[in-house]
Amino acid sequence: MGGTIKKHAMKIIRILCVVLLFVVVQNSNAQTKVERWGIYEYTIKGPLTGNPYNEVSIMAIFSKGGISRNISGFYAGDGIYKIRFMPDEIGKWEFETSSNIKKLSGKKGSFECTTPKGNNHGVVRANGLHFKYDDGTPYYPFGTTSYAWTHQGDSLAELTVETLSTSPFNKIRMGLFPKRYRYNFNEPNHFVFSGDKDEFDFTRFNPEYWDNLEKRIVQLMDMGIQADLILFHPYDSWGLSKMTREQDVFYLKYIIARLSAYRNIWWSLANEYHLIKTKSPEDWDYIGKLISEQDVYDHLMSIHNHPKQEFDWSKGWVSHISIQTHDMVHVNDLKVNLQKPAINDECGYEGNLQSEWGNLSAEEIVHRNWTALVHGVYVTHGETFADENDVLWWAKGGHLKGKSVKRIRFLREVVEQLNMNLDYNKPEAGGSNISGGNLNQGMLVYFGNHQPANWDFDFPEGNYKIELIDTWNMTIETLGEKYSGKQSIKLSGKPRTALRITKTD
Repeated sequence: MGGTIKKHAMKIIRILCVVLLFVVVQNSNAQTKVERWGIYEYTIKGPLTGNPYNEVSIMAIFSKGGISRNISGFYAGDGIYKIRFMPDEIGKWEFETSSNIKKLSGKKGSFECTTPKGNNHGVVRANGLHFKYDDGTPYYPFGTTSYAWTHQGDSLAELTVETLSTSPFNKIRMGLFPKRYRYNFNEPNHFVFSGDKDEFDFTRFNPEYWDNLEKRIVQLMDMGIQADLILFHPYDSWGLSKMTREQDVFYLKYIIARLSAYRNIWWSLANEYHLIKTKSPEDWDYIGKLISEQDVYDHLMSIHNHPKQEFDWSKGWVSHISIQTHDMVHVNDLKVNLQKPAINDECGYEGNLQSEWGNLSAEEIVHRNWTALVHGVYVTHGETFADENDVLWWAKGGHLKGKSVKRIRFLREVVEQLNMNLDYNKPEAGGSNISGGNLNQGMLVYFGNHQPANWDFDFPEGNYKIELIDTWNMTIETLGEKYSGKQSIKLSGKPRTALRITKTD
């Protein structure tokens, strides 16, 4: 008797679980309003048998008036299929699904796209030699690098998020694959693909990995931070850098279907692409074109080089230059010649490692940032301080320890206060000083290692305000607001000072 009751109870529990899952899935489709550049997510229950990752296709056409978007869906695991859409126009959107599985096809719905709120300015785009959001707000990339932070445990990853929340950084370079390199030999909790490090199934993905990654991308998005996703890299001991063309395509299409609706996504094809010996220049061109064709939102896309081998960033699918060098003048020349914005994503690291690239002083990092900015080149921060547990920010995240961070924040404030697009403009400053911007919209003159006591200049018609900036001590002193004509301006005689010049009338 007791056994019969137990069987009936278990049956009822299973029925309730199925009903609950059905309710959850149906309720997830009950979105009636989504803000512009937010995410509408349609979820539906489908087949579990076979391999849903490559045997089931699902997509939807989203339409509003004369606008339509073809959006690919993806399998999320446990019989759940999702289609994510980022609406870019305010108003009513309608959609209808199609699939090679009858029960997933012909599903219809609609939602209202509303005015965005908070720090939602849309997708970042290239804007001439600079960047801006979809709503026209200027975007100045002040990024950082933490290659494998999402591959650590929750405790360390949450500490990284907490650190980023109070940092000046609005972009982070991060790898989708785990990394095997100095100071980073721990195994990740989850891999991109199903299986384990000894035998991956390259035809199936690991839902736990993707759920964790999306959690981190959303956290970054909520903080207004761009996720510069590195799709391939050479620092590998699991065979992930040796995938075939067919495996690459399968992986990339899934990434785009699953992640491209997030407005804070950038695509970085590779970190130090030249060191990935299994891929040729033709392979990288194929991958760039594939992403460009598949990503209906046209997120920013580039590829990062090893110092010994630059990439041909003139290719049409490259939106901006992502370079590794300490030569800011060279980056400026590339930017001007290619007419694309440039980010020096690896100019060296503040730290104390034995390796030359990882032991720059904070003073040098700050100097490189200022030198770059007045050339109209943006710089990505990095930090490599030795740690007894090998928790270096550059690899795993955690705490920021260096002295350059708050001075990078100060530089960002200096630039953003006047929305200054600082294209290199040496002739306007005169002499050997580095100058960016122009006198009508705002200009910075950076003296670098020079320490002049005076600065001579012949101002054109009008009056100008001049502020003396101490880039290390982070002070701004107004020298005067009515400069005009020929002037000899008294300076502090200290190195690494700057002038900010703005027209007053």
